[in-house]
Amino acid sequence: MRRSFFLRLVFLAALSLAAPLTLENPRPISELDKNYRDYARRRTLVQVRGEITHQDKAANNWAFLEDSSGAVLLDFSSAPPDVRLPRQKIGSILIVEGRVSLDETVLNGYVLLPEAYKTMP
Repeated sequence: MRRSFFLRLVFLAALSLAAPLTLENPRPISELDKNYRDYARRRTLVQVRGEITHQDKAANNWAFLEDSSGAVLLDFSSAPPDVRLPRQKIGSILIVEGRVSLDETVLNGYVLLPEAYKTMP
């Protein structure tokens, strides 16, 4: 039992240290909404902060992040294995860095492809 707990703790610590954040200040999601084509064209790394409001329960490939200015779909399906959001994080505050990718299948026309993230207490 203790070993199982210890292994889980090590695994969770490894997840949080896997890819450190590199930018200093998050942008409001509304800024991404206004300029998503420019961000996608330039492959600009952006950082946003918000609350996870929905999360894929089956494959854990996507989540919606919402701040006071809007919402963005985070697409983890093409992220490296060390950049996976743990299950059952709805309601958690997340700071995420990634690149905008155009996607006409979603309402706002883009998704954010995470490269690093940090959950806040």
